[in-house]
Amino acid sequence: DCDYTGCSRNQLVLHNDDAIDIERQPQFGFIQVIKEDPIFKVHNGIVLIRELIRELKFKDPDLLNSLLTVPVPMCSYGINYDGENKKRLVVKEPILSKDSDGYKVRFDFERINFYYKEKNEKQPYEESKMIFDFLQYANGIKKALFLEVGDILIQNNKETLHDRDECSIELGTNGKLNSREILVSFAR
Repeated sequence: DCDYTGCSRNQLVLHNDDAIDIERQPQFGFIQVIKEDPIFKVHNGIVLIRELIRELKFKDPDLLNSLLTVPVPMCSYGINYDGENKKRLVVKEPILSKDSDGYKVRFDFERINFYYKEKNEKQPYEESKMIFDFLQYANGIKKALFLEVGDILIQNNKETLHDRDECSIELGTNGKLNSREILVSFAR
């Protein structure tokens, strides 16, 4: 009965939360496990962007340059599920940026795909290849974390990406559905 589009049993691709929010993207994200998955040992993954930058500087400086300079579109109706403003938002920013505090990331694969689906356009090959290569490197250095009930993952939302394995759903003899439950919150 979840009204949040993020309620999914499918695997979640690496992303950071509210990437569509140019002015107020959360600085920190908190994920707390309320109920474990009844069947699978579900892992959350995390990628530190500083480690990804270090890898790209030596292994693929051209990709790093593209990630810092090529704008990628993302589309959403509202910033998050419980916001009152549901107007269409489109952001066209590079995936990586650098400021005086270091490198930052802004990436949501689903919102990139939604942009092209809504426009009924095919994503340019060069952009698609850049994202594919970016995710290959990111997944190569990703750390897998198993969070038990009560555990809280706190991450710098602008300097990390996170994901989640596929979850299961169990139908109990009483007709109730059982699945993994988490609480997610942010600090701007």
